[in-house]
Amino acid sequence: MRSVKVENLTVESFLPFGNFCRLVDPESEKLGAPPVEFYRDAVQQDLGGATIASFSTCRVEKRDFTIGVSEYHTKCGEGIMPLDNDILIHVGPATPNNTVPPA
Repeated sequence: MRSVKVENLTVESFLPFGNFCRLVDPESEKLGAPPVEFYRDAVQQDLGGATIASFSTCRVEKRDFTIGVSEYHTKCGEGIMPLDNDILIHVGPATPNNTVPPA
């Protein structure tokens, strides 16, 4: 039988082996402030060739049901995966000419 030393997992201790990120509790640079904080590209995974998937965290606190700002993507897809609660999101269909109809 072999004995192994167990260590706490940290970004620094894992660097020789790859990347690690606590997506639920990130420790990286963020954009925004509560109630919405965005931690961009916390982990990137090479899927072969020129394809890279980026994983980001958007921490959102409970707030009024008012849409104050929105975004849209023209060159990439986006997946949303709530990790610790239910969410409400607003979405719209793809449209031509980079136009976003408010309706």
